[in-house]
Amino acid sequence: MKRVVYSAIMMIMALVFFAVQETEAEAAVNLSTGSGWSTGLESGTQESPTDPTAFALSGVQASSASLNSRCFTPIFGGYIEITKYDATTFKKLAGAQFTIYNSAGKVVEVITSNAYGVAKSGKLSTGIYKVVETKAPAGYELESSPASVVVKSCLTVCLKKYNKPACTTGSLNIKKVDENGRPLAGATFDVFNASGVKVGTVTTNANGVAQLNNLPYGEYTLVETKAPAGYELITTPIKVTISKTTPCPTATVVNKKAKGGLEVIKEDESGKRLEGAIFDVFNASGVKVGTITTNANG
Repeated sequence: MKRVVYSAIMMIMALVFFAVQETEAEAAVNLSTGSGWSTGLESGTQESPTDPTAFALSGVQASSASLNSRCFTPIFGGYIEITKYDATTFKKLAGAQFTIYNSAGKVVEVITSNAYGVAKSGKLSTGIYKVVETKAPAGYELESSPASVVVKSCLTVCLKKYNKPACTTGSLNIKKVDENGRPLAGATFDVFNASGVKVGTVTTNANGVAQLNNLPYGEYTLVETKAPAGYELITTPIKVTISKTTPCPTATVVNKKAKGGLEVIKEDESGKRLEGAIFDVFNASGVKVGTITTNANG
């Protein structure tokens, strides 16, 4: 009797085993419901069926059925994921905006990096895409070089993009010359920012040049406090702006020769001063620059 029962159990197990094997070869099963559709596929590449035949695994729990790994959903597409970093510190950056174009040049999506520096697209059809950064994170330069991406089914293409911190400082250059364009050394300037705070003092060198570096973008005022020897002091403040478009502006400042007076005293041998003496005055180049006449005081 026991042998008969044992034989019957073995026969039932064999039938279930072959049923499951056949089902595994011929059916794609929905594990959550125990139902699916029969593919009837032969070896080789096959199209998805258009008229599936529903079935159920009789006597087999769907949750315990062990089937080979398959892509059950015939919907093809992938994703693009971009992580944005600081090029120096590798800190992840929020606020970077990317535009995704398809192979026809049409915009398909605009994505922005979140607090974790990640920007991820929605599901994209398989194909070639171009990714362009259209807005940099605040305080960073735009990294506008496009990236070509191939999207494949059921995959996420991961990109890493880096931004350099935006330059927000510049240098102020002063060039001091005379009326003939010759450089003048020894001119001293105080430099003030837009708030009126003095940020530095510079003096022109033998080439007539003075420079002040690492100044934040903004407007600055130059005040000459000492003129080159033999030249007039510039009393009018000079405005200069440092900006992204002009990070290293040069202010050329022209000084005129200082003018003085010439006094002639005319006396006789006894020291008596004489009126009416006439003098022509010539400069170092031999050019006559004036004529003077002594007055009653000689």
